[in-house]
Amino acid sequence: MTTDAPWWSLTFLAPDIDLLTTIAFTAGASGVHELDQDHLRAYVRGSAEEAAQLACVLGQYGAARITTEQVVVQDWLRGGWTDPRQVGAFTLHPMLTTGETESRADHIALIPGMGFGTGDHATTAMILEAMSRIPVPTSGRILDIGTGSGVLAIAAVKLWKRPVLAIDIDDDALANALENAQMNCAADMIRFEHRSLSELPEEAFPVVLANLYAELLAEFEPLLARRCAQGGYALLSGVLEKLDPVIRQAFSPPLWRCVEVVARAGWMGYVFTREVTHEGGIL
Repeated sequence: MTTDAPWWSLTFLAPDIDLLTTIAFTAGASGVHELDQDHLRAYVRGSAEEAAQLACVLGQYGAARITTEQVVVQDWLRGGWTDPRQVGAFTLHPMLTTGETESRADHIALIPGMGFGTGDHATTAMILEAMSRIPVPTSGRILDIGTGSGVLAIAAVKLWKRPVLAIDIDDDALANALENAQMNCAADMIRFEHRSLSELPEEAFPVVLANLYAELLAEFEPLLARRCAQGGYALLSGVLEKLDPVIRQAFSPPLWRCVEVVARAGWMGYVFTREVTHEGGIL
């Protein structure tokens, strides 16, 4: 794929939101947006044949009434989001004029992009809101897993004045996140890296931010237990309500204590503390 390849949007009926979100990313989508409880829109960059291939894979897993359209980037960037919105301690607003910066500590400007997480989705909003309710970390780097647009990493810098390691496996999302960080005068505090969860550095993070799907969070819980500092916090979201038991079972005592649970629009958000124990957790 070349950097000038076109973007495509695939809008479809999704009988199983969580499954088809996972399938879309696995099959090459760069972003997936939940339109409502029954419909998803996936974005992919490439040829018309690659978009058709993604549609075929989605259909095999139950997606119906798939509509594929080429995205006119200029129209898409300037359409749909024009008004500022309050999310937790922050006012989020789109930045459509190049060269401007947003240095205010309680404002985050974003270039609307394919990276997931502009604050309008319940999963992103729940983590942003929870960040204001935990103690301010005083040492170490913050870990943002699956940074998407970079909004959570930027919020961590503005709210806590701490350095951040932000990882993602999508190069387009990382490029968009870096632009957003530069625009918010936060790029010098954030290290963006192309890494998967299995490639986390040997480091104890006082706060872990992860807006991922339930199965992935549960699968990598043992690793997160070793990377979240003892006494630290894990703020998790991206979990459908019906999969709440999966998270409760994975993030359970004696390593974890759940201190906050929020349900919104069919999604769950959590705040866990990493308990002080004699096992796991890098000190």
